[in-house]
Amino acid sequence: MRLGIGTSEKQEVVPTSVIDAAATATSSAVACAVACASGSIPACSKACDAAVGAAGSVNNLIANLESNVLYTKLDCGFGVPFAISLIVFLVTFVLSRGFPTNSYLLRGLALPTGPPQVNLVDTLCYRKSKDDRDKVFGVQSILQELSCFRLRSIDNAAPLERIYKQLCIQLMEVTGTLQFLLPATTNHFPGHPTWVPNWAADFDPFWLKPTLFRNKGLHATPGSIGHWALDPCNDDVLVVRGRHICSVKSCSGFRETWSTYDPKERSLHLENLQTIFAFWDIFYSQEAIVWRKFEERSGFGLMKCIDQSGFNGWKKFLRMHHEKGPCKVLDLLLHGTDSSLQKERPHLNRGGPSLQEIFRTHISMCNILARTEKMLFQGSSIFMEKTRVDRALGVFLEAEDDEWKNWTGLGMKGICNRNVRAGDTVMLVAGVSSPVIIRRGPTSMRLVSPAIVDGAMQGEFWDSSWQAEELERIYLC
Repeated sequence: MRLGIGTSEKQEVVPTSVIDAAATATSSAVACAVACASGSIPACSKACDAAVGAAGSVNNLIANLESNVLYTKLDCGFGVPFAISLIVFLVTFVLSRGFPTNSYLLRGLALPTGPPQVNLVDTLCYRKSKDDRDKVFGVQSILQELSCFRLRSIDNAAPLERIYKQLCIQLMEVTGTLQFLLPATTNHFPGHPTWVPNWAADFDPFWLKPTLFRNKGLHATPGSIGHWALDPCNDDVLVVRGRHICSVKSCSGFRETWSTYDPKERSLHLENLQTIFAFWDIFYSQEAIVWRKFEERSGFGLMKCIDQSGFNGWKKFLRMHHEKGPCKVLDLLLHGTDSSLQKERPHLNRGGPSLQEIFRTHISMCNILARTEKMLFQGSSIFMEKTRVDRALGVFLEAEDDEWKNWTGLGMKGICNRNVRAGDTVMLVAGVSSPVIIRRGPTSMRLVSPAIVDGAMQGEFWDSSWQAEELERIYLC
């Protein structure tokens, strides 16, 4: 850079001020990379700000230099501007590739393609940080970039639940999202508002993929936007808008058993078969969308212990026998032979797993569902007014006569977690892609579980033309 550059008409050398500024920019970029690789989020942010400022100083000096030096095209392409571009590229590369996913959030700070409100909730759920507060300040910096107003600073010394609550409020203020209510149903702070997720917890992908983050056309409130407000008398109460789907009448879960059959546990195996058959109906009434959640082995960690061949054989077995009673199916698994089964369904066991392997897989799957607290609920719903639901078509139809203006009852079923009990309410919340289950109190409601509801996951019970005033106020505490 100290060599003369320019044209023969006006030969100059790069001034020392430019060289010093470029050296400062280079050292700042290196310091930024080191801070981000080995320090906390605040230290990384400070170092990156310094690097950006140093690079800006070089740019300003180059602009002033243009009046004194006549650059050739080669000089402009490979001189100081090229060096600055190289620094920016190296810093970007380090930021995108150089951080362990189990230690820092920064690898997830660059927003992928998609709505920022969804990507930010995704980041908060699945990225880890050494300090539980770090991800808050990392995401807040992104919110500040998206915001047209100056965000209030979050008190780093405040309790974690208070910090996470402030972050949720800023998410709503900047992006309008209410998607964080879905992870809040599975992990929140006991004794504190249930609408505030514990972002430091581990989230079960079963409830969040693909319904929330990997959208494949599965959305219970299509076209809706979130409506929210904090109660002016109590900022622990979040007021949102939604619709009642059904009330929970009963729940049934899976019972964990030994990995091999024990006659003393026969009643438990019969209960599990009864529940898995009900699960099966939901899987296929939803065009196997829920079923695919189990087949995403990488997303459902406990599935790694199940052989894929046995899993596929178990699915085929259930498809052929799920209409039989639990006693007959259990006896078939215990006492049936592969040859007799092949005579009944010639294509079932040809080169596939044996009945013993299918039974082992069945026990393993029931134990997985028991450990991860999956339950089946039965619900009842009543609809009135001028619309009726055609469940076959999945649309709302205008009533042509007085017949459909009467109360109409529907039996419903779905999947929830073990926190649900009879009397809880299944709700659709505007701006949330899956149903949630709440527990009503005297003056407010508490989130208790996410829900996958048969026949309600693709907007069958939602009208995108509904206005906010047509929806029920839901007071979440």
